[in-house]
Amino acid sequence: MRFFHMSDLHIGKQLHERSLLDDQRYVLTRVVEYVREYSPDAVIIAGDVYDKSLPSAEAVTVFDDFIVNLADTGTTVMLISGNHDSAERLNYGSRIFTKSNIHVAGMPPRNSGDHLKSVVLKDEYGEVTFWLMPFIKPGYVKGIFADENAVGASTDAVGDCCSSYDSAVHAVIARENIDYSERNVIVSHQFYTNGQTQPSRTDSETISVGGIDNVDVSAVKDFDYAALGHIHRGQKVGYDYVRYCGTMLKYSVSEREDNKALLMVDMKEKGKPAEITELKLDALHDVRLIKGKFDEIVRQYSDKNTNDYVSVVLTDENEVYNARQTLIDIFPNLLSVSVDNSRTNREYVEEYDDVNVSLDELFAEFFRRMQGRDMSDDERRAMEDVINISCRQWGWN
Repeated sequence: MRFFHMSDLHIGKQLHERSLLDDQRYVLTRVVEYVREYSPDAVIIAGDVYDKSLPSAEAVTVFDDFIVNLADTGTTVMLISGNHDSAERLNYGSRIFTKSNIHVAGMPPRNSGDHLKSVVLKDEYGEVTFWLMPFIKPGYVKGIFADENAVGASTDAVGDCCSSYDSAVHAVIARENIDYSERNVIVSHQFYTNGQTQPSRTDSETISVGGIDNVDVSAVKDFDYAALGHIHRGQKVGYDYVRYCGTMLKYSVSEREDNKALLMVDMKEKGKPAEITELKLDALHDVRLIKGKFDEIVRQYSDKNTNDYVSVVLTDENEVYNARQTLIDIFPNLLSVSVDNSRTNREYVEEYDDVNVSLDELFAEFFRRMQGRDMSDDERRAMEDVINISCRQWGWN
């Protein structure tokens, strides 16, 4: 059994307010080319199809074209909703799509009669059951366990099933009739951790404060493969067969060194480990970070093809006049310009014994430390005007 594993398409996402639809269309076309080349039995999309719960018409068109092109290859498509998706919208028309071999699990089980959607495919070794588990919050699935007969437990035990993300996911999987003597694949979009070890994160992900959304990898360890989504950097979690495939594109500068890939999984008979191959996904534009002095950067890159998405960090000690406009002429897809020098790196730790230090005194001290000089009279008057206006707007005395 061969299938492709991808996730976190985030169609419609922007990078520093720059549309990535052309980039997404480009890489999705490459995925279809890989499908035609390697003939997988299925393509799995493990959540976060869109970047927003209400995607733009253009984003919907990009995904629609992708699904139509996949369907034309004859492969089976399975997809679940992620935390960025609207489960209801993604689920719309799912019964009709099933007739075209497109299996959509947008909604998690809500009531005691609901179960995870499963898809069974066959090969020379028998059946493989794919269990499609959309993104789950404890509150989403509380209704499943409202009927004591659904779990055969007390009301307190029912409450325990939904006390955390971890307990909710464990409980949802446990209530399914899964024959672990056969081959099973779970498709899930959660934040899985291996004990106290968390997966490597990137700046493009939504972070929950305090790790409240953690799900221990023990929830999925009995499956033959876990096709995970949610984390944007490809990696395994505790076991070789429990995998985040990562995003198809670099969605932040922090991912500039990542090698984005489509995972091709080959499963043989039960008990044999799955073979996992990375199929490289080249981008229309790479994401790069260039650091150095302004003059050196201009001299080095002014005569080169620089259409990548570039963030520039200047290390000049003195302010460079009109730096951004000059850099845009060199890097037409410039994302940002920032400064990293002795002044910006300076750290100050100071305790004020006088709690009555005024805002203008604090700002004057901040200016002195950042600029290495006192404010001029004109600068001080401008600062006082800004502070006074702000205080009136916020009702401060």
